[in-house]
Amino acid sequence: ETGLERISSTRIREIVMEGRVDQAMKYLGRHYQIRGKVIKGRERGGSQLGFPTANIKLYDELCPKLGVYAVSVETIKGNFMGVANIGFSPTFGDRMFTIEVHILDFDHDIYGTRIRVNMVQRLRDEKKFNNIHELSEQIKQDIKTAKDILNKNGHSQYYHLS
Repeated sequence: ETGLERISSTRIREIVMEGRVDQAMKYLGRHYQIRGKVIKGRERGGSQLGFPTANIKLYDELCPKLGVYAVSVETIKGNFMGVANIGFSPTFGDRMFTIEVHILDFDHDIYGTRIRVNMVQRLRDEKKFNNIHELSEQIKQDIKTAKDILNKNGHSQYYHLS
């Protein structure tokens, strides 16, 4: 594919729906972004897993393929690195669709505020774990992987703007 090739919005939507958000970046000239409002979730992230998450109610945007993503997050408190999970949290078994973002090194109450999530790279499929401990260990791994990707992509300056 040449750089001169005109990419249709339909093609970009397909790429996003396939989870290839890193490729969408090439065509858009920026990361594919989802925007929404931070809402109350099931309140399991912090209490049960030790990884608090911001649950997002999307403004009518195209949602990327289910899975786990390395993301950068724009909040009213500054920009941060993060890991997003899009899907049904199969380990918990209640089949509720959610978009949850664990924002790294972040300790602010942002309920009710608007948030933008730049989809940098898809890490993996969503998966059912045998227990919360296994899920927690996987999240630790996802965070490490996301940090590596985001640092390579020049997002490390996002740390500690708050």
